[in-house]
Amino acid sequence: RYVGKLSDGTIFDKKGHDGEEPLEFLVDE
Repeated sequence: RYVGKLSDGTIFDKKGHDGEEPLEFLVDE
């Protein structure tokens, strides 16, 4: 899977599993 982090601290986790959302955004507060 691919995990990235934006400049504002938002982590986005891209998954490749069937039946799940292809792109999930996680906000690190």
